[in-house]
Amino acid sequence: MKLKIIVFICFTFFLAGLLSVAAWPVQAEPAALTLNVNNSLVDAVDANPGDGVCETAVNNNVCTLRAAVMEANAWPGADTILIPAGTYYLGLVATSFENNALNGDLDLTDDVTIIGADEAATIIDGNRSASKARVFEIFEGVTVAMSHLTIRNGMNEPGPGIAGGIQNVKGSVSLTHVTLTDNSRGGLYNNGGTAVLDFVTYTNNFDNGASLYNSGGGTMIVRNSVIAGNQQNGGGGGVWTEIGNLTMINTTVSGNGGPDTSHGGGIFVANGTATLINSTISANQTTASGGGVYVFQSTANYPATLNLYNVTIANNTANTSGGNYTGGGIYVDTIYGFTPTVNVHNSIIADNWLESIGGDDSDCYGPINSGGYNLIRTTTGCVINGVTTGNQYGVDPLLGHLANGGGFGKTHTLKDGSPAIDAGNPLGCTDNLGALLLTDQRSYVRHVDGGSGAPRCDIGAYEYNAIPYDPPDYQVYLPYIQK
Repeated sequence: MKLKIIVFICFTFFLAGLLSVAAWPVQAEPAALTLNVNNSLVDAVDANPGDGVCETAVNNNVCTLRAAVMEANAWPGADTILIPAGTYYLGLVATSFENNALNGDLDLTDDVTIIGADEAATIIDGNRSASKARVFEIFEGVTVAMSHLTIRNGMNEPGPGIAGGIQNVKGSVSLTHVTLTDNSRGGLYNNGGTAVLDFVTYTNNFDNGASLYNSGGGTMIVRNSVIAGNQQNGGGGGVWTEIGNLTMINTTVSGNGGPDTSHGGGIFVANGTATLINSTISANQTTASGGGVYVFQSTANYPATLNLYNVTIANNTANTSGGNYTGGGIYVDTIYGFTPTVNVHNSIIADNWLESIGGDDSDCYGPINSGGYNLIRTTTGCVINGVTTGNQYGVDPLLGHLANGGGFGKTHTLKDGSPAIDAGNPLGCTDNLGALLLTDQRSYVRHVDGGSGAPRCDIGAYEYNAIPYDPPDYQVYLPYIQK
């Protein structure tokens, strides 16, 4: 009997304890912060990271960009930093591998949205000579969105990795209306993470690693953007993707490479997949092979694939000096014993040269798998396999100069009488998923009658005689990837 009483008493106290715990108030997560930067004159740290207040000294109400970043890092949850017009120089010299934004680059260790006033008015300057640092570093698992600002003059600070502008290692970054320019060792390095770029201008980045760089199994999506005038030491003047997935839509890659770029003046694809839709690759240059695009595979574990859907590759140059190089437009390299896959649909590959503009014609080299309805002006060095229905060889596409013809980036117009007009697949031009392309690169209506008597898509990135799509296709975004 005593034992039953003891058990009953113990159970009663246990139940009372549970009820007491259940009655405790649930601790709510702190509300997300909106931090308003109000000082562009100094680069100073936050006085007390984690107190929910951005200020460089207690009660001084001075919120610098660095202080805002430190406060956002320390405060739990996804915060927002608002940056007014002005130029914000990083002045605290990178002295170590510290990861708390105390000096050097602005380390982003927690989810944050950074919004400027305007792409041309809000400038974050890495101040290469003074700070010796890149501008931003995004850490693993962190989700960052940036919009309406310029990131310039960063350099790779002491330590691993590349990119003077933004280094993203296994994080997630979205850039909208952002300019990345004049960064040493490149503007963006996406290593094993996700990068989504919309209306991005990537220009005049230089030195080893200057390319828009995707690697380590990373995913990069580039839409309605311009990649121009970047100077890379090595391969990939404009874009480098290696062991990763790159998708480019409505984007122009032009004027990249130069005397120090060996392969892939425009795009370098190594052991990964690159899919280009409604895009233009023009006026890129290398000292060796693949003035426009270079593709190679060096291991069986990571196949190399290039997919082209309504792409125009024109006016790119390769250089034969110093070796038996070729492929002014596309070079498919089989030197490692593997054959990359290059799929081409409704695309123009024409007017590419060796050595210089006006030199020997060289539009492609190596095996190409045709999906039909392509215009390849010079096939010397190419092996065309697959579906050849609708293909045109040895004809002048009658392209206009690379120029602003509507949309975000420059394109090659189709002149009157171009054989590319109304010469795409009569069943419709589609993307890699089989969806009908409603617009061309400029977001002008696809499948219009260019004179043949029936609406039909044109070959290449430009649709002749088209009008802007309503509503504009470029205002429809895929959702950003969140953690």
